[in-house]
Amino acid sequence: MVFQNTKPRQQQFMQRMESTVHSFEQYIRDGQIMQAKVVQQEAESIKKEMAQYYGSLQTEVAKNTTLQNQVKEMVAASEKMTKRILELQEAQLDTDKMMLLLQQQALDRLALIQSKATAILTQTYELHEFPIPRLFIILPKEDITKREKIGTMFVKRFRLYFLCECGEHTRPADGPPSSLSHDIHLARHEGYDLDRPNEFFRKYGSYVLALLQMLKYGVAAA
Repeated sequence: MVFQNTKPRQQQFMQRMESTVHSFEQYIRDGQIMQAKVVQQEAESIKKEMAQYYGSLQTEVAKNTTLQNQVKEMVAASEKMTKRILELQEAQLDTDKMMLLLQQQALDRLALIQSKATAILTQTYELHEFPIPRLFIILPKEDITKREKIGTMFVKRFRLYFLCECGEHTRPADGPPSSLSHDIHLARHEGYDLDRPNEFFRKYGSYVLALLQMLKYGVAAA
């Protein structure tokens, strides 16, 4: 770099200038005017060289200032990038926490489905002990008589319908094919009106509610 040779270069200029001044004084004292003028011109040349040299030094100083500014900008950019990396790491931690939370929720839902399935199986076996079909549906009753409307003006009427539990287990293994349906369908029965629906739902409501919850959370988990 230029700054490494600054001091020796300055010493050379000073030595040349001192020598030139000394020679100029000597020629003046001796009356050698022509030689003195030559030495004076040499001193002017040294002066110009020094001016050029110091100008170059100022340019280098300016360049050095620019480099310092660039270094400062690079340091600021590095700090900004480091801050951004820390923010991304924090966001990654938040994402990991969210993933763990979602996984826990999924496990909770699966546990809920398992418990509801167990409840349905238990309720099914309990229903099996009664001399009625295990499967049934409850539908709002549409054909309400005037008398029923008057007696239950503010109560919704329901009717219970049994389901025939047909399936592959009822299909004949051999012999001619049967024309009967072998899928679950409404039994050939007119059903029963629920005169006291509140009591009915208190007794069998958990069976229906458990099935609905299992379907709800099962679809969401799927």
